[in-house]
Amino acid sequence: VMARRLSERTVEGTISTLIEKHLSCEELIKRVASKGGTTEAALAILDGGGTLEEAVKAALDRARLLSKE
Repeated sequence: VMARRLSERTVEGTISTLIEKHLSCEELIKRVASKGGTTEAALAILDGGGTLEEAVKAALDRARLLSKE
């Protein structure tokens, strides 16, 4: 129940930001995805046709790597 509520609120917040700031999805992604970060790692998987599960794993792997630096 909590995970569903959090994901719904995240989507609602994203849509509100897109509307209020007059942004395209691509522009919002550019603003939130740090170069070499976890979001960028996940998006690369999704852009390549990977699954959400694979994208989350890529983000987790990247986070682990970054925590060692």
